[in-house]
Amino acid sequence: MKKSTVIVIAVIYFVSIAVVGFFGLEISSYNPVVYITQINITNTELVTRPDNTLYMLFDYTEGLTVPLTFEALPENATERNAVKVEIYYQSDTDVAEFISGNILFYKPGMVSVRIYSTDGRNVTVRCDVYAQMPDQQMITFTNASLWGVK
Repeated sequence: MKKSTVIVIAVIYFVSIAVVGFFGLEISSYNPVVYITQINITNTELVTRPDNTLYMLFDYTEGLTVPLTFEALPENATERNAVKVEIYYQSDTDVAEFISGNILFYKPGMVSVRIYSTDGRNVTVRCDVYAQMPDQQMITFTNASLWGVK
């Protein structure tokens, strides 16, 4: 290849870089990421305390299964299923476990449920779930829960 041809190709290359750098190249996203902004627990048994914490209360029977239903919003979120569920125990880890969308209670007690998004926004909702013996009643104060016998 002649020296003049190589010089012409190099000049065109550097001029094209300068033109794109000066005018820019518009970047447009055709599939923008829509993150989860809210998670709602949709169980009908859900109660809101005066301090805006959530709880559900059930009478314990052997094999008590509490379905946990929730929705991630907005409906057009890119990854609506990017949600995890964890349960925490007050003291006894043998009270219940979370299996396939249900909380299975093995004995009376309380578990705290945390539902959170894993799409990068870390949206979280918490709820306490109580399984009490039918002859007990739960007395709820602002920041404490006490069990009493009827």
